[in-house]
Amino acid sequence: MAMPPKAEPTEQHRFLTDLVGTWTYASEPIEEGTKVFTGTETVRTLGDVWILLEATGNGAQSDISSIMTLGYDPAKGRFVGSWIGNSTTEFWPYNGTLSEDRKVLTLASEGPSMSDEGKLGHYRDEFTFVSDDERVLKAYLQKENGEWEHFMTTRYRRTRLPSVARASLPAFRNSAK
Repeated sequence: MAMPPKAEPTEQHRFLTDLVGTWTYASEPIEEGTKVFTGTETVRTLGDVWILLEATGNGAQSDISSIMTLGYDPAKGRFVGSWIGNSTTEFWPYNGTLSEDRKVLTLASEGPSMSDEGKLGHYRDEFTFVSDDERVLKAYLQKENGEWEHFMTTRYRRTRLPSVARASLPAFRNSAK
């Protein structure tokens, strides 16, 4: 069986590789009494068309570890990926879009409902890129009436970036049409 041709990276793939580096993160409580969690995330490439985001930190009940994959599927015209973590047995598939100004990456997923055991819920993660070294995640869940409820905010700050990546960092994000 012949191997498929090597995937050529697109502008969207280059956008994702701008995330390469080491980041620290901290959640911001939405509700009073919610525990702040903190940690470190390392983002690396897998070839030219995927990134892996590996996070470790302190969660509400225990230490947390997770792996997110992100890529872009030119045939679908959408960002695709997944999330897995040591706090759940669920596999969370992602698909999403990038805003025209290249400042907000919105990823949709489906997973266990937070309010109705045994049912699936719809979720939306919005990553807003504040600067080359800061991004904010706002997570939402869709309520039964169709409205989206904001349930988590996490701020990420880059602490280390490979020097080879630093040279090309602003090329895509700052070239909005």
